[in-house]
Parts: sequence; structure tokens; C-alpha cells
Amino acid sequence: MTQLLRNMSPLIQKITALLLFVLLCLCTLQMIFWPLWTAAQQQVSALNDARFEHSRFVALDKRPLSKAATSLRSDFVMPQIDGAERPAVLMQYIERKLTGVSLNIQTVQPSAEQSKLAAVNVVWEGRQETVTRLIADLEASAPLIRFEAWQIEAVPEQPGVIRFSAKIIAAVGKV
Repeated sequence: MTQLLRNMSPLIQKITALLLFVLLCLCTLQMIFWPLWTAAQQQVSALNDARFEHSRFVALDKRPLSKAATSLRSDFVMPQIDGAERPAVLMQYIERKLTGVSLNIQTVQPSAEQSKLAAVNVVWEGRQETVTRLIADLEASAPLIRFEAWQIEAVPEQPGVIRFSAKIIAAVGKV
């Protein structure tokens, strides 16, 4: 290699040395300075994101609070009655919905619940289509009824039959 450089003119030697120096500088830039620059840009970007989130939270914090709902519409709630009678009224409502539905009702028992709710624990067995149709019908109708802590499992002895257990909750309010 050195023999090849000695055979070149001094101008070509200087140009080759300059090109090698430029190549060495570019490699140094690529290996050292570029990763540092990228890391710095990522830090600045993360800082800008944090500032944006902070300004958004400050703006949300300055918004006036919305008024809390004092009561629900009368068609969303069951009539306001004594706390001990609430589960019985909810069970009567569910039994009216169950008329004409072929289900094996294993248990329907009252559940202790908060002051503005009526709750009943239920276990039903039936064909999957029948049970899911009843659940959809109960959730879509008024008063507002929701299912909590529900579980669906297949009944091993009977193909096509499922067991549905849940806590049914309904809001209680003024009529």
C-alpha cells in the first residue's frame, strides 16, 4: 500500500489523505455524535409531551365542575320504597319478565345493597338463546337494570344449556 502511495504524485497523495480524513470524520460523526443527537432530540420530545400533558391537565382543572345529578328520570328507576322491600319489588319485576320464558330458575334471593339500589342474586339455567335474549331484554327495558359479577357456564349433563348467575341491580328513586 505504501509503495502505491509513493508512486503517486504529491497532489494525489494529498487528495487521498484529505479523503481519508473526511471519511474518518464522517464515521466518527455517524458513530458518536449522531446517537447523542438522537438521544437529545428524544429527551426534548419527551419534555414537550410532558409540558403538553401538564397544560392539558391545568386546563381541565380550571374548567368549572358540572353539577351532580340529583335524581334520575322516573322511567329509569324503580319506585322509591322501603329498603327491605326493594329486592322483593325487583324480583316481582323480573318474574313478570320471565313469564312465558322457559328457564329453570334455581335461585332468586335478595342481596344487601346501597341505599339507592335494589339488588337480587339469581341463578338461571336454559338454552343459550333464551338466556341471552332475556338478559338483553332486561337491560334494554325500563327501569334501568344492570348485571354485576355475572358468570356463564355450560351445564355438563345437558348439551346446549347454560347456567347464568349474576347480581341484578336496579336504581331506586322518586316517581
